[in-house]
Amino acid sequence: MANTTTATTNATNLVCVEKGRLPVIGTKKEYEGLFGELSLWRSHVVAVGKSAGLVSIHEDPDKVSVTLPFLGTYPVFFLNDSYVVKFYPTFHNGREAFVTESFLYKLLSKANITCVPKLHLVSSLGAVYHLTDSELNALDGGGAPTKTWPWPFIVCNKISGRSLKDLRKSLNTDSDLLEVAQNIALILQQMHSVSLPALLDQIEAELNITERIARLTPTYFIDFINKQINNLKTNHKKWGMVPSHLFEQMESYLPTTKTVKDVLFDGKPTDTYDNDSFAFMHCDLHEDHVFLKKTESGIHFSGIIDFNDCAFGLKLYDLIQIHMNSFQCNKKLLRTLIEALGWTDQLMDTKKFAYKCTCLTILHEYNVFDTVEEGYLIKLNEIKSFEELATLMWDIGDLTTSLPIELCDVQYTKPVTSSSH
Repeated sequence: MANTTTATTNATNLVCVEKGRLPVIGTKKEYEGLFGELSLWRSHVVAVGKSAGLVSIHEDPDKVSVTLPFLGTYPVFFLNDSYVVKFYPTFHNGREAFVTESFLYKLLSKANITCVPKLHLVSSLGAVYHLTDSELNALDGGGAPTKTWPWPFIVCNKISGRSLKDLRKSLNTDSDLLEVAQNIALILQQMHSVSLPALLDQIEAELNITERIARLTPTYFIDFINKQINNLKTNHKKWGMVPSHLFEQMESYLPTTKTVKDVLFDGKPTDTYDNDSFAFMHCDLHEDHVFLKKTESGIHFSGIIDFNDCAFGLKLYDLIQIHMNSFQCNKKLLRTLIEALGWTDQLMDTKKFAYKCTCLTILHEYNVFDTVEEGYLIKLNEIKSFEELATLMWDIGDLTTSLPIELCDVQYTKPVTSSSH
């Protein structure tokens, strides 16, 4: 992990506390119960702020503001309402996520992407506290083979504005929502315009990196899709959102690993950066990750967060979380987005577009059919086939039809409808 330059070599003076300790987190269940405990993390967030020079080393720790903005996958905290501190465990692919996200912050800063927070520090609690390998036992992140985990972290600016999730209740008109769609189009245009090969070559040379991050290679996406096809039933059994009658139709609806290149990628090469259907993608633009401002002059985007899912692949894949989550399956907003992006080829054949997007929804890395936390539930039991689902969910040539949905409380417990498969 990267070391940080501290104001003093005396760690005790630097952080105004004894050497920090986190409980040994030995299981994923223990992690789920502890990663959002503010009292557990507060002193460490303050220590990070002092190490980064964002909090005076003489500041009374009790006067430093540390808040928990939301519960996601990793421990994330606001420091003095101006900075974000994000820790990475060994669970939930934390190792890979830390390497990927810290690398991508550097890449996106060089790409002059205006919607990305400024990165201040990449380090670890082990470095902040000057802990030896033996002392790192008390900083175990769970699942580390050597039982030593230094708890890497990044520190970046807090984006101004509010998340789409927080702002949604104040979006009172159709025109407000359409402006949101147009702003998300601006975000996608920035992300998809990144000249990935040249930037990767530059940053890898600067950091002396000899092996490219897998998600950023030309062949990543076709390999990922083939893996999702092979793991189709396993994934959906585990997620338990697709009812039995649709579960049984999935394999016949989807392309096979032998036909997927022609069906989803139109026969275009999937082993090169020179493919106009492919681009650098965020992959997880849901309502917690999109930040906007509402002013008298309209809706304006402030920025986006959380880059550990970024990948190079089929641009359509970036639409899945946007539509399922940020748009709550509103096809009018989706069509507005497609028009703002200038994707005229998708508008010319909306049936083909709907089929591809439905396939990518089924094959998504995450359980995107679970929309309960977004405040609505798709009534999949009322849908007879995936052909019908494609029309209701993704066919932007038919705005007269829509999904059967039910508004629900976020505390709703989803039924496991396919557990018997």
